[in-house]
Amino acid sequence: MDLRQLRYFVAIAEQGNFHRAAEVLNVAQSALSRHMHALSQQLGGALFERVPGGVNVTILGQVFYDEARDLLERADSAIDRTRRVVSGEIGRLVLGVNELGARNGLVTRCITACRQRHPEIELIVERMYSSEQVEALWAGRLDAGVMIDGPEDDSEFIHMPIGSDPFQIALQDSHPLASKAVLAPEDLAEEQFVGVRLTRYGPAQVKLMADCRQIGLKPRIVQEAANEQMQLALIRNGLGVGFVNRTVEEINCGGLVLRPLQGLNTSLELALVWLKSNRVPALRHFLKTVEEIRADSLNGE
Repeated sequence: MDLRQLRYFVAIAEQGNFHRAAEVLNVAQSALSRHMHALSQQLGGALFERVPGGVNVTILGQVFYDEARDLLERADSAIDRTRRVVSGEIGRLVLGVNELGARNGLVTRCITACRQRHPEIELIVERMYSSEQVEALWAGRLDAGVMIDGPEDDSEFIHMPIGSDPFQIALQDSHPLASKAVLAPEDLAEEQFVGVRLTRYGPAQVKLMADCRQIGLKPRIVQEAANEQMQLALIRNGLGVGFVNRTVEEINCGGLVLRPLQGLNTSLELALVWLKSNRVPALRHFLKTVEEIRADSLNGE
């Protein structure tokens, strides 16, 4: 017994006629007869009885019909689901996102759009530093990551630019300089700075300090914070000022103001990164969504 025989039997039972079933199935009537004879022998009884104008199912045939329909529906469902998995319509996608990516409007729009377009893709978003994402990508724990510091050896990776997040100065809202719309390097000459630990943001911090020297500013860092949240808390409490990214405004719950620094054009460049060898079908759909939303963003839509 195979699925073909089940389909033949169901068609005959529903059509009530071998000739009509043969036309629907596009097979020879003699072939249907042979398969039904073999099936009857296998089941140990007649499946059909002849009536004027066609056939009716026997009691055995009715029981078998109910079971056959259920088996065929499950088989069709399994085939359809498997095809959708292969095409990426169903699956699992693990995305790493760093602090900047978590508050980047393009990133959040892409995640939202992917969930809406492909509800059967299980989209898992992990909050991870850029360095952790690189390790996870190599290990296969991530399918793609939104990061600022890409892999040192990026020959095996593909990078898609997501956007820039410029540096600005964060100050306590009662700070004397908070009233200025734009700060000059000389305004900050005597200020104490709260920085972020180099082990977390090394390359970005090194570039930022180099660019500051180019405009005549040598920040006097009096305290390093383990992460951005701690840095903001210390600035909010008046320990000093600090360089933060403009998107901090998205999470500013009060007590801070952000001001651009004249002459400083340093930004953190966000990119979506994935391994060239990644063949996860769901990743193709996510990348297509990102490309479309990124194009709309560049066109000002």
